Amino acid sequence: MTQPEPAPQDLSAKKGNILTFLFEKAVILKDKAAEVLDKVFHRSACDLPPPCWAPRLIKLVASFIKPGAAATVKIRVTNGGMNPRAIQIEVAGKPVDTAQVQIAPATVQLSPMEREWVTVTYTAPPDARHWSSREILIWVRGAQNHYARWTIGVEPAGKDILHELLVEDAPDFVHRWSDHFYCNHPLPGGGP
Repeated sequence: MTQPEPAPQDLSAKKGNILTFLFEKAVILKDKAAEVLDKVFHRSACDLPPPCWAPRLIKLVASFIKPGAAATVKIRVTNGGMNPRAIQIEVAGKPVDTAQVQIAPATVQLSPMEREWVTVTYTAPPDARHWSSREILIWVRGAQNHYARWTIGVEPAGKDILHELLVEDAPDFVHRWSDHFYCNHPLPGGGP
């Protein structure tokens, strides 16, 4: 018994989805390469560091999974300050995507210099379209705001790799010459 040939418009739609997905993968790789090269080649004593109140990028992360499978990011959060601190983990993105995310635990109470692991899991719907992708921001909010940009792709042969991110959350006590050129902003998580 032979299968009927797919209509030409079906083939062109599949090719378009695959090309879009491959393009998105290439953009992710380019962004990661640019991040590494920027750290290696574009730092000098005259570079203006980001202001202490700006959110800090933890890392760009990409996972590629099958429909119905789960992608996981583990985050080790360390309270680098001398005061106890409640640190919250949140996600942001399209509601249809963030509804598929579980965070365990969503808040951690850390004593000075204490650390704890948090697990963030995205489960793709079983009917997720192949070659589709979504982007989720993972926010870690304590003395500072930290974020990871997580891109999740769905593909027929996808296999998740467990990502582990390290976050050192502490007040920024370093006084730089460039701080004189920024507006004064309170720390998002409160005092030191």
